[in-house]
Amino acid sequence: MLACIKFLGECPCPRCLVAKKDIPKMGTRGDFKKREETSRVDNRTRRMKVERARMFIFRKGAGVNSSRVRNLLNDESLTPNRVSDIVISYL
Repeated sequence: MLACIKFLGECPCPRCLVAKKDIPKMGTRGDFKKREETSRVDNRTRRMKVERARMFIFRKGAGVNSSRVRNLLNDESLTPNRVSDIVISYL
């Protein structure tokens, strides 16, 4: 899953979805709870976002930095990389 996290993205932590703007809050009382609540999970939703972005890029000809791809992936700082050979057929 680490390979799918965008370097210097909006959520730079490989374990959770804490945003860059919340980094100064590290070590506070609410920080640990926030990190537990927003932990990164490799689930169907994440995989569907990556597969949809790959469809836009490889089938529709959209650029990697196009608005369609950014709208799908930037909120979780994902990249359109597939880590395994699993192909999702429900798109």
